[in-house]
Amino acid sequence: MNKLILSLFLTLFVFCGGPQGPVPGGAQQGPNIAFGTLTEGELQRFIKVLPTFIEIVEKEGKDIQLDVRPGDIMSAFQGMSILDKQIAALDSKLRAAGMGWNEFWPAYAKTMLAYAAIMLDSIKLEIQKSQAENQAQIRQMEELLKDPKIPEAQKNIAEILALDYPEQIAFAPNTHEFVFRLITCFDWFKKLKILSTDSEFHSFARQTARLEEAGKINVNRVETFPFESFLERFLKEIEKSHYDIVFLSNVFFNSGFYVKDLTEIVQKTSEETMIVIDGYHSFMAIPLSIREYESRIFFLGGGYKYAMSGEGVCFMFAPKNNTYRPIQTGWFATFGSLTENQSNLVAYSNDAYKFWGSTFDPTGIYRFNYVCKLLNSINLDVANIHHYVINLQNLFLDELKKINSDVFNLSNLLTPVTD
Repeated sequence: MNKLILSLFLTLFVFCGGPQGPVPGGAQQGPNIAFGTLTEGELQRFIKVLPTFIEIVEKEGKDIQLDVRPGDIMSAFQGMSILDKQIAALDSKLRAAGMGWNEFWPAYAKTMLAYAAIMLDSIKLEIQKSQAENQAQIRQMEELLKDPKIPEAQKNIAEILALDYPEQIAFAPNTHEFVFRLITCFDWFKKLKILSTDSEFHSFARQTARLEEAGKINVNRVETFPFESFLERFLKEIEKSHYDIVFLSNVFFNSGFYVKDLTEIVQKTSEETMIVIDGYHSFMAIPLSIREYESRIFFLGGGYKYAMSGEGVCFMFAPKNNTYRPIQTGWFATFGSLTENQSNLVAYSNDAYKFWGSTFDPTGIYRFNYVCKLLNSINLDVANIHHYVINLQNLFLDELKKINSDVFNLSNLLTPVTD
C-alpha cells in the first residue's frame, strides 16, 4: 500500500512538477484548500513525510481514500480534513517528520485533486478519441446512404436495356409501389380507364381489382390465350376506345409468353395515354432494347429471379420530360428541386426522382451492382445467357419428339415453340 501511494505521487511529481513559490504557512482547514496552488517545495516535503502519515493512520485503523470517484472526492476530503482531531498527536508526529498537519493536509488535498484532474483528462481524451472514431463511422455511413451506388445501378440497367438516359431510372423496394404511384398521376376524382390483360402479376392485378371494386377504375382485361392472336386482339382494343393507361407484361409470368414487338402497341396508343410495360420477367432473361420507345413507355423491372439480386431492388424507367405529378409521393421526389423557388404547388424533381418514395434499404442495389460486375468479369451478358437457355430448351424439345406421347408432345405445349 505504501509503495503504491508513493509511486502515484512520484508519477505526479515527474509529469506535473510544481511551480516555484514560498512554502505556505498558517492554519488551513476545510476541503476547499484543495483548489490552492501546489508548489514544488510543498510536493517534495509532502513526499518525504507521506510514509510517516500512512503508518500513523494505518495504526489507528483509519482509511486513506485514494480510489474515490471524481464525483465523491470532495466528501472524501471532508473526512480527511478532520483527521488531526481524530488522531491524537498527529500534528506533532508529522511535524517531527518535517511537515506539520496544517501544511501536510493542504499538500495532500492539492495532490489528490491534481491526480484526479489527470485521471479526468485521461478519461476525457479517451472519450474524445472514441467520439471522433464514432463520428468518422457516422460520416462514412451518411456518405454511403447519400449515394448507395445508385448512379452505377442506373448505368447498369441502362446498358442492359439500351437506354440513353440512366438518370430516368427510379428505385423502390417493390414494383407495387410504382404501380400505385403511376395510377395516382391521374385525376383522383375521375374514374380511370385502363387497358390490360388477364395475365398480369399480382402487384398490378390485385391492386387494380381492389380499385375497380371501390369504383375508382375500370379495367378492360384482354385474354392472352390463344397467344397466336393476342397482339391482334390487344391492338383492336386500343383502337376501340381511349384509355388513361395501357398496362401489359413484356413476358407473362404465368405462361412465359413473350410480346416480342411493342412497336405497334406504342404507335397505335394515343399520345395522352400512359404506356406501362411490366418487364420483370424479361429483364436479364431476354436481350432487350427499349431505346425506340424510351420517350413513351414506363418500364418496370427488378432484381429478383433473372437479375440474381434478390428482393428489395426494383426499378422503373420513366420517359424524359414527362409532366406527371403523382399524388402518392415520397420526400425523395423533391430531390433536384430543393433549391428552386417554391410555389404553392408541391415541387417535384425534373428527372426520375419524381417517382421515388422515401427511405428504404439500399442493400439490394449493392447486390445488383456486384452481379453486374461478376457477369462483366467473366464476359457473360444477357444475350449469352439467353442463347444457353435456348439451347437447353431445344434439347428438351428434341427429347420430347422422341417420346412420341399422346399427351407430352409439341402440339400440347402451353406456349408455342416459336415463342
